[in-house]
Amino acid sequence: MKRQTLLPKQAQLLLPLILLGFFLRVWQLPQVPPGLWYDEAYYAMDAAWLLDGGPWQLFFAGNNGREPIFIYLQSLFIWVFGATPLAARLLAPLAGTLTLPLIYVLARRLFRSNQRRMLRWLPYLATAGLAISFWHLGLSRGGYRGILLPLAAAFLFYAFWRGWQARSLKWMILAGLALGLSQYTYLAARALPLVFILFALIWSGLHWRDPAVKPLWFTIAVTGLVSALIFAPLGWIFYQQPDLFSARTGDVLFRPDTPAELLGHLAQAIRLFIVNGDPNWRYHLPGRPMLGWLGWLGFWPGLLFALLRLRQPAYLFLLTALLTLYLPALLSTPPVHALRLSALLPLYYILFALGLLELARWLRQRFGAGIRPVAAWPRWVVTALMMVMLLETSLTVYDYFVRWAGAEDTYVEYNTPLVDFVDHLVALTGQMPVIIPLQLYVHPTTRYLLHDQFVEQPAPERLAGPVQLVSLPDNFRMLNVANIPELPAFAWLARRPDGQGVVYVSRPPRLAEQRYLRQEALAAAPEVYRDRFGRDLAYVRRVADAAPLAAMFTQPEPLRLTQINWADLALLQGYEVSPDLVQPNRPITLNLYWRSLTDLTFDYRLFLQIVDAAGNPINQWEGEGFREDMYRWRPDGILPTQHTLWIGPETPAGPYFIRMGFFDRHTGQRLKVKEWMNRPVDVETPPLDQVYLGLFYVSPDGTDPRQPATPLSANFAEVIHLIGVTLQPSLPQNPASKLKVTFHWQAQQPADRAYTIFLQLLNEQGEVVGGWDSQPFNGLYPTSLWSPGEIIADTFTLPLPEAGLPPGAYRLISGFYDFETGQRLPVVGGGDFAELGSFIIR
Repeated sequence: MKRQTLLPKQAQLLLPLILLGFFLRVWQLPQVPPGLWYDEAYYAMDAAWLLDGGPWQLFFAGNNGREPIFIYLQSLFIWVFGATPLAARLLAPLAGTLTLPLIYVLARRLFRSNQRRMLRWLPYLATAGLAISFWHLGLSRGGYRGILLPLAAAFLFYAFWRGWQARSLKWMILAGLALGLSQYTYLAARALPLVFILFALIWSGLHWRDPAVKPLWFTIAVTGLVSALIFAPLGWIFYQQPDLFSARTGDVLFRPDTPAELLGHLAQAIRLFIVNGDPNWRYHLPGRPMLGWLGWLGFWPGLLFALLRLRQPAYLFLLTALLTLYLPALLSTPPVHALRLSALLPLYYILFALGLLELARWLRQRFGAGIRPVAAWPRWVVTALMMVMLLETSLTVYDYFVRWAGAEDTYVEYNTPLVDFVDHLVALTGQMPVIIPLQLYVHPTTRYLLHDQFVEQPAPERLAGPVQLVSLPDNFRMLNVANIPELPAFAWLARRPDGQGVVYVSRPPRLAEQRYLRQEALAAAPEVYRDRFGRDLAYVRRVADAAPLAAMFTQPEPLRLTQINWADLALLQGYEVSPDLVQPNRPITLNLYWRSLTDLTFDYRLFLQIVDAAGNPINQWEGEGFREDMYRWRPDGILPTQHTLWIGPETPAGPYFIRMGFFDRHTGQRLKVKEWMNRPVDVETPPLDQVYLGLFYVSPDGTDPRQPATPLSANFAEVIHLIGVTLQPSLPQNPASKLKVTFHWQAQQPADRAYTIFLQLLNEQGEVVGGWDSQPFNGLYPTSLWSPGEIIADTFTLPLPEAGLPPGAYRLISGFYDFETGQRLPVVGGGDFAELGSFIIR
């Protein structure tokens, strides 16, 4: 009696391959890959924020734009397992494993009508090849949305082929659903519609009389219509914001400058199928062929065999899809990129399996003479095929889990130093609070690892006691941590009595705090924390009393307030210049306080110029204003950034400003200011693309030019206080002379507009015999930018009558008015001007 088996014969062969693939994808996860790379943490943070009540979006604009399906699915694992590296990566091995049975059914469907007994083994070989693929294995163990593309492509091709060949409307609709949803997986899916259009055009040209042509185009129409309906919501977003569609593709688009550069690029791309691999350690082992050490044994014979049978639909479809999905290698840089080319994987391994079988058939015909056609293949042929697959499996396991996983480059590229140090920080907070640079705290990897353990809150009124202060060496190995100034803003990590972690974010330190940090905190001998390879990673110093630093956390508001909206991307809420009285050949520090207005990637470059009172630049700097992740992970908080500028040794005494703006690094186009102090910028005037910040003074001898020679007290609407003037010793007597008056104002509260100052000389009859109107510093520093408590000293030059002044008594008066309405600011106590002094001409 024949024994019954529990599983069908197909499952008995397929199941071990799927289990092998699953094992390779989950073994030693998440320790391999080590750490948690920037992009993985970025996706995971978005997924965690969805669970925290964040908006469910059809397109995530941050980090150059990302399609949503991966992030939505990732949120399910974070909901179940918490914000851990394992939860961030669990989706990938499941998606990678699910692709294995799909490539089996795809290969079987493509060659279903082929009667050759040999091709029955093709689905198993294709599945085995993908299961042990280093390329697919690497994608299946990281938190990258590109792993969804081979899965989507395999199902899409299967549904389309079944819909066409079986004339099944149901499968045509499923193909349309798959094609539409694929656009929500990864940007390289945008090439998928071209596969079907090109295949239909070529097939129709070769077989225009074939009765299958009309069903083919009907299948294309149904698939396209359904996919268009599914894609419509995302397409509408791209229509409204074209930059979202082109942001990433524009960054990686290959633009050759010479024919030689073009040929070199094409040569690199073609080497993908020979010996070339992705040079990026995050996705591949540099120097290893992308398609495996033994891939050439099957791929090239399979490609040749497919070309010889080009007129048959399955072979034509494989070649058309392969070449179409290969376009990212030809059009982008670098030419070989594991994520962008991942849709090639199902096609490649079907051709690989086809080639191995054709090679085995040739060997059987060449060396198997005398064997009956219906008999099994010679055992040595079967053994050879098994040895090829076993050898490739062994090489993959060794290369991935030993060579690649243990390499220092992989350790660094996956930001494992940062992950290790964050784990160390969490342990340190069990002893006492820890203060870390803000740039370290706002990195998405740090934020994700701290997500479930530490909650950001406003600081309490009192912070004191011992703390541990963290600083990083100049050559720190934590990737994508923005450049850290010498004395940045900080994040205070502490634990409440119940064990819950809290985070307080500071502003950048001011002068007294800078002195304390240099003289006390940073002067102590540090404890050196080293990474797994013995490199210095961070320094931890014990500060006995954090009270001198408490104001940084409890009083985080900037000294000088602004409201400057840069193109609805970022709002400059305030700034500080320290010191505001500086000697030549000394540095100044500019602290900027930003609030994010969008989740778009902020890719503009910041420029800063030191300018004199006439607007002439004397020094400049340009570079990264702030990384978009720095403000993205503090959506309700202010992001302080710090920049250091240098005052040259020959800088003359006087008032100076800082002129700032943003520009596109590719085109040089300036970013426009949309609103100033909550008032829209007039679009009819020349666009405002730079602003002046200040005010600070250069004084070679250290004397303070802000102190008046003649104290006065005139309060203009409790907004501006005139505290005094400095006049020239006597009134000029000669014709065509001028009178210089230095005003000393102190801002009391923010002004809602830029007021104009008038300076008038009146005779005994109250007639104006000399006048001059201007905004402070000729408009470079309007009253709308003055900050409460700030002292502003500006010199006005009042022209006098050309004929000279006749004898008599004269008064010098001044005040403010609104240029648009002419309305003067009233003086508290009466009147609308202040008298600066009187003169008698004899």
